[in-house]
Amino acid sequence: MTDACMYGFREIKRCRSAAMSLQLRCPLYQLALLAAAAATVGCGGPRAPAAEPGQPLQETLQLIQQRLASLDDRVQQLTRMVSQDNGGGGAAESVRQCALSCAEGRDCLVVDYRAPDNCRPLEKLATCDRAGGAASGYFVSVAQTCARTCLQLLRQKPSSRDGLYHLHGLTEPVFCDMSRDGGGWTLLLTANSQDGWSLDTLMEREAARPALDHNYSILQHADSLKAAGKGARFQYRLEAQAQSGRGRWGGVWSAPRSYSFTHQLTNQTDVRLEDRFDNWKYDMNSIQQRLPWVNAGGYAGGKPLLTTSDQWRSGAFWGTLVTRPEQRAYRHSPWVYGTAAQHSGTVLYWLREEPAS
Repeated sequence: MTDACMYGFREIKRCRSAAMSLQLRCPLYQLALLAAAAATVGCGGPRAPAAEPGQPLQETLQLIQQRLASLDDRVQQLTRMVSQDNGGGGAAESVRQCALSCAEGRDCLVVDYRAPDNCRPLEKLATCDRAGGAASGYFVSVAQTCARTCLQLLRQKPSSRDGLYHLHGLTEPVFCDMSRDGGGWTLLLTANSQDGWSLDTLMEREAARPALDHNYSILQHADSLKAAGKGARFQYRLEAQAQSGRGRWGGVWSAPRSYSFTHQLTNQTDVRLEDRFDNWKYDMNSIQQRLPWVNAGGYAGGKPLLTTSDQWRSGAFWGTLVTRPEQRAYRHSPWVYGTAAQHSGTVLYWLREEPAS
């Protein structure tokens, strides 16, 4: 079989793929590609006109090339029409090549064909519920419209401000801190009081109402948010006494990507303090050097729910983010003994899946 024939059948195969993944009107598109195969010497079905006796082979090849060129124009025109019917923009260079490249991708649904350098297989746009913000009349990359974390949003739009945003993969909005400590922080938890906390509410609480001034948690989603990072370590940030001001009595840490935010043991200790807020130091009566862990009930009578402490013998639990309602000795958790932050006040717990820079 000739190279030209192989080309025709490859195009047909791609068109069939496009019918499934691009949702194109493939019958027209496929007919055009079938014609390409039919116009090629050696392919089954209708053939190109046979050369007259003595006609030079070069003339036959020229005839085939002319028909293929005409077919290419027609395919490009059909592809534009199909793309426009599916919500795409106007004509652009290499639109046919762009559509075919999309057809080769298993998860490709649409193509961005504003320019050749923008043409690449995209993830399924249909899986992104909030793919707004596209330029008028064009599809854009899902990666550019469906950020999974606050840091991804900040990188796409550096002018983003602190506030509520929708992230791909979450049904509820999140609060993003786009300004402090490099920006791109996703709020995981706000502990504004002891009321209503339990193991269940620690995992998710008031998920539809993220804020810095009332109890809130999406801790159950923290590991999936963390997974969006590409580095070996992620970052987390703790703030206490947040009702009086931001960036107090805590700091910024990094931890191995393998660590979990819902871990129930005290052994996640390979954490590195990268920035300290206020004057405190690691101590049994202070924040301790470990990722906050979930106390399922065995430690200190189950009073601390989310803590950095491991003082099993004394039963003290300084460095605690969230305390059960029945423990009323602190407002709202024991934090750093003998300081202005002996009572934690409002605690904020943040995630950034990798350094901002």
